[in-house]
Amino acid sequence: MSKKKFPSGEEYLGDLSKEGLRVGKGSCKFADGAVYEGEWKDDKMCGQGKFITDDFTYEGEFKDGSRTGQATVVFLKSGSVYVGECVEGQRSGAGTYTWKSGAKYDGSWLNNTRHGLGLYSFPDGTLYSGDFRNGLPLGKGKVTLPDGSSKERCSRRVGRLPNSPSRGSRWNLLRSGSARFNMPVPAMSVLSA
Repeated sequence: MSKKKFPSGEEYLGDLSKEGLRVGKGSCKFADGAVYEGEWKDDKMCGQGKFITDDFTYEGEFKDGSRTGQATVVFLKSGSVYVGECVEGQRSGAGTYTWKSGAKYDGSWLNNTRHGLGLYSFPDGTLYSGDFRNGLPLGKGKVTLPDGSSKERCSRRVGRLPNSPSRGSRWNLLRSGSARFNMPVPAMSVLSA
């Protein structure tokens, strides 16, 4: 085990190469207080590891210094959890996001946004399955109510509640006739921080 301090304020404890590069296993405390514990290659986070901040923990794969690969992300303030693929710190690929309320989205993601085929489960047991574009249901979808009845319909955005998108606004999904639900939007900036 070796210790190394960097001019940037980083403090590393772990394996070093002959050239002084981080390799093998080690932990690093960054100047902003974030901590990485895991595997290193050529002075970059690479392989399996855990990245811990005040806002979230990311446990999973790293590639060339970025949070890329299969991971579990726990959002500490909201209690939400994401399990799935990440690319450069963003939800991209297949994954499941579960809110503390019990709501859940299981499907495709692109740049931290629901995008592609997915299934959204409301806390009351209502399900919406269909296509999502830029976080919103778009095109054909199917709503299944807790009693098992269902209806296929074309989804469309019908409005926002007062919060702005950057603060986790909600959007409404038409269920049938005039009935509406609120579907929460996952925090966008936290994982990419």
